[in-house]
Amino acid sequence: MFVTLICIPHTFLAFGYDQALFYDEVLELFLFNLIGAVVGALRDKARRQQALNQKLQALATLGETVSSVAHEMKNMLIPIRGFLRRIRENQNPGAKVASYLEIVDQESAKLEKMVKDMLSFGRFAPLQKEELEVRALVEDMQQIMADEFRDNGVRLVCRCQEGIRKVSLDREKVSGPC
Repeated sequence: MFVTLICIPHTFLAFGYDQALFYDEVLELFLFNLIGAVVGALRDKARRQQALNQKLQALATLGETVSSVAHEMKNMLIPIRGFLRRIRENQNPGAKVASYLEIVDQESAKLEKMVKDMLSFGRFAPLQKEELEVRALVEDMQQIMADEFRDNGVRLVCRCQEGIRKVSLDREKVSGPC
């Protein structure tokens, strides 16, 4: 725009000499400003895209890091929860020890949920859908969760008719992070 303002007096002087030169100068100024605006818009778009790419790369790196940390935490959490379950099954602890075990159980359950959330945050894999019968899915989940169900006094009863209902889903996502 600054160059256009500087050139306007020269353009009007050209009108006095030759009208064809005047129209040529006006067209030149118009095209100069049009191309400048287009180049500026494209440059802004390229900057925004580059900033977006940097943010996406940072999020991908964060997701990988979170997933790695969560996996390591889960590796430590599995034996803790397993040994806690064994201690409860093999001993008749006193009231004080039982309250301590309950606290450990509650806090490790919170940590386990946090690890699952971290693992699901770090997963960007596409869904691997397959056709599954609802009954088979529920029975599989029942087997996976048998200890949790038993510990919480839950009895799962499946009343699905075999072969009746199929769903398309990702088995891994339904059963949770491994």
